[in-house]
Amino acid sequence: MLSWISGRKTFMLNETKRDAIERTLLNRFRQIRPYAPEMSGVVNRYKDGSFGVGNLAFAIYSNGLTQRGRSSKHPYGLVFEDGETLFSIGYFRKELDPEDADGYLFIVAPRGKNISGKTGKLIKAIEGEKAPCKGAYARFLKGDHHQELLASGFLPIEASSWHPQAPMEDETYSHAVVNIAGPAPRKTRLAGKRFNHFLEKNKLRYSLEPLSAMSENRGDAKRVIDAHFEMLQRKGKAVGSMPEDHYNLLSPDLLGLKGVHAWIGYLQEDPVSVFIGELLSPVRFGLYTPFTLRDAGKIPPIADKTGFTAMPTYAYVQLFETLRERGISEVHMGGSELPSLDEFKKKLGAAEDKTYWAFRPF
Repeated sequence: MLSWISGRKTFMLNETKRDAIERTLLNRFRQIRPYAPEMSGVVNRYKDGSFGVGNLAFAIYSNGLTQRGRSSKHPYGLVFEDGETLFSIGYFRKELDPEDADGYLFIVAPRGKNISGKTGKLIKAIEGEKAPCKGAYARFLKGDHHQELLASGFLPIEASSWHPQAPMEDETYSHAVVNIAGPAPRKTRLAGKRFNHFLEKNKLRYSLEPLSAMSENRGDAKRVIDAHFEMLQRKGKAVGSMPEDHYNLLSPDLLGLKGVHAWIGYLQEDPVSVFIGELLSPVRFGLYTPFTLRDAGKIPPIADKTGFTAMPTYAYVQLFETLRERGISEVHMGGSELPSLDEFKKKLGAAEDKTYWAFRPF
């Protein structure tokens, strides 16, 4: 890659704005390195059962594949870790900003000691370089860490919402944790029965098949992800997330990690579901990619489609049964951007698990 020097600053040709941010941080801080799946043991030491701290969480929420924050070198983002503090680092442009607009530094799920001091040094480094960055967001904050950052100069999220419809992206609504050890809610059971009746009357079969690092059906999983986001786009519900956010989770290196489990759901031979998650504790499973298609045009040509719309709930019922067989009693589904998805999770029996964002303008 060619470069030239102007004053004290070095600029790289064909470098994305995110590349410039990552280069600055990697050059200035020995505690920062690109995330790689072989770092999973380090990440696992900081796990506290929360949704934001995990290998898959970092690979999604700091990913460098998205069009709004593409990294040409580090698809999983960066990680700060010094033996007592951990967080991942991303960089993204707001969805409604122009394509050539500067983005924002993201500090994801900071845990450990002196978070305000350590994140403050990163921010000063970026500011000092006059890098293409308009500010910093910290997300997946616990209450005490939220207060610590506010006391250090960060502002409440109301000062600069990430999106008009979803100020804290998928932490805006917080019904997320489902206890799968006990009986499912009545509405969940009824929906499962409706879809089961649909299968029986049409002599169809829904099955969950493992998705592993060696699976030949990873292409099927990508097709489900892409089709899900196409549906959201058509219905005007594509707020915040993009299909590229989930592509990292199809990496054989991540699928092969201990504690990561994934399945593809098939209706007959057609892939209709993908579930990818990670153990957050011995009994809690974090579900990061949880999509089931509900486009009736994707199913075999049959006359009576009554009950088909219950397929997403039925798919969750099947997944929860599979997880219970592995000794898991809780599923953390993450929060939601929109109230409709939050309501769906409430119907599955999800309890709230609130986390917080904070903003620091440059």
